[in-house]
Amino acid sequence: MRKIIYFYTLPQLLASSTAMVRYVPIPSSRLACELILFDRYDRSWVHLGLEKDPAVPSYYPRSFFVERAPSSAPSRFIDGQPFFYAVLWRHRYDRQPKRDANKPRPRGFR
Repeated sequence: MRKIIYFYTLPQLLASSTAMVRYVPIPSSRLACELILFDRYDRSWVHLGLEKDPAVPSYYPRSFFVERAPSSAPSRFIDGQPFFYAVLWRHRYDRQPKRDANKPRPRGFR
């Protein structure tokens, strides 16, 4: 139920998250991902787990979860993680990229 309530924060998390961790699995958790973007919304930690796609040089979302916590408590998935990164640069992809007229099109396209 909490995922549905906090799903609206997903675009904000992608656009304004300032930190992420390279996730080292916790023994008591079944979470499997390479990176976690996280931020705090309404007395809860919202996390987006990302995994690297081996076929292309990009990441895809693998998990989305919410952890309720008091204002002073850190997230149990983030607290104690050794590799902490600041998010300084984002690449915005065009949903409908313009095609180069000189570039040949794949078979089956007009």
